[in-house]
Amino acid sequence: MSERKSQSEIEKDRPKGRLTSFMIFNKEVNPKVRKEFPDMNFTEASRECSKRWRNLSEKDKQFYIDKSEQDKIRYETAMKEFLRLHPGAERKKPTRQSSRTKVGKSRRLKRDPKKPKGTRTSYQFYSIDAWKEVKEDFPKYDTGAVSKELGRRWRNLPEKEKEYYVQKSDHDKIRYEKEMKRYNRKIKNKSNTSEGKHKKDKRRDSRRKKKDRRRSRDRSRSRRDSKRHRRRNSRKHRRRRYSSSSSGYSSFTESSTSGYSSSNSGSYTSNTSSSASYPSDSFSD
Repeated sequence: MSERKSQSEIEKDRPKGRLTSFMIFNKEVNPKVRKEFPDMNFTEASRECSKRWRNLSEKDKQFYIDKSEQDKIRYETAMKEFLRLHPGAERKKPTRQSSRTKVGKSRRLKRDPKKPKGTRTSYQFYSIDAWKEVKEDFPKYDTGAVSKELGRRWRNLPEKEKEYYVQKSDHDKIRYEKEMKRYNRKIKNKSNTSEGKHKKDKRRDSRRKKKDRRRSRDRSRSRRDSKRHRRRNSRKHRRRRYSSSSSGYSSFTESSTSGYSSSNSGSYTSNTSSSASYPSDSFSD
């Protein structure tokens, strides 16, 4: 807050800008014109002043030119004193920045010239017809004054005459709807042209690429799953082979031991006491 206050105080001390010759002339003549023509507004009075300035002689203009040069000297001396007292201040007055920052150009889309024009209201149809009449009745009126007069006349217009312009606006709405239907059909047909096909082809290609990626992922997953399935099946098969009683190593051992015991029961029983004697007898011969 302190910085803002200091800047405002600096701007108060800033000297006023120099006046041109026409500005000095306008200051003197504008109140006189207002007294002569009290019905004139600000714009009309300024036009009258500029007209008088153009018709002014060179000798009279020189008087105002000398005054502007004197004001220029006054401004330069005051500006030097201002910069001496406030060295951090700028020479030119800082412009006020708008609250909305402009980022790039406006993003407003260009209107299609082939697109049909919008509908008109009943007042718009009336203003088109009555503009010339108001301008003939009041030739000194500018556009703002003419529009005010049109609004006043439209408010005081009887309802029977208003119905004519209301019907016009209704017919214009029907016209707009028909033209918009034709316009939309043309746009749909354009989509099937080369430009539309090009866009469709791009979309189709992108969809195909996505499908191919999904298929490749699914294939890779199926391959991984098949390998895992084979490994699991092989392990299960091995377990069944060596653990089940119906078939496998256990059945083989049982059959072999039973046959061995039946034929040579005495020798097997005699040798069971010493486990190291069995391989020595088998390989002794």
